[in-house]
Amino acid sequence: MNLTIMIATKNRPNFLARAIKYYSISGFTGNILIGDSSSEDNSKKTLNIIKTFNELKINYHRDTELSADQMMSYLSKKVETNYSVMINDDDILIVSSIQNCINFLDKNLDFSAANGRGYNIGLNQNDCTPFGKITSIQKYPLPEYQNEYPIERISDFFNKTLNVNMSITRSKINMRAFNNIEKLNKFDSAFVFGELMHAVTVLSQGKIANLDVCYLVRQKHSEQYYKKINRNNK
Repeated sequence: MNLTIMIATKNRPNFLARAIKYYSISGFTGNILIGDSSSEDNSKKTLNIIKTFNELKINYHRDTELSADQMMSYLSKKVETNYSVMINDDDILIVSSIQNCINFLDKNLDFSAANGRGYNIGLNQNDCTPFGKITSIQKYPLPEYQNEYPIERISDFFNKTLNVNMSITRSKINMRAFNNIEKLNKFDSAFVFGELMHAVTVLSQGKIANLDVCYLVRQKHSEQYYKKINRNNK
């Protein structure tokens, strides 16, 4: 499969284990790049998890100093497939939808990226756990910007801002977009501005499609990154 999934993770080996197990049993044949900012103990746990799924093509990198967006910038330079996508360690990209997005992009060269239907779930009343009973599910809207001109797409994005960086994207464009984030400081890159920089770069290069396929499952919980940002760390 002509896709690389890039995953940034930090001190959540159980969430990562869930994702890797899913990609294994779902027959994912693309590449997986893991960027780990975890402690030494959690890094060892992650490496042990990776070893148990040797049928998957996984490459691992650890750097405790990098933010999630900075890690994505590093990983995007290591991609060898034509397409790539960023997801978090507590998200799941539905394998059966991937080829639909790739086929669409192969046929539509004026598009930078493609995605599908997204959902946001909660487990055990939004506990921070990768396993348990689903106690909530909501639609998670993903973007579609098909204006003809870049300035129109960017204007549409700021009028209707949705998450662009979890769309399957042409890898050269994705690398350019994540590299632009390196121009920001660590705080700004993590706190919204990084997502905006990435989105504007992708939209400047082409349209984004939203296909009628089940594409992404996100999980909301008490330990999500935005709820833990240290706003004094600039």
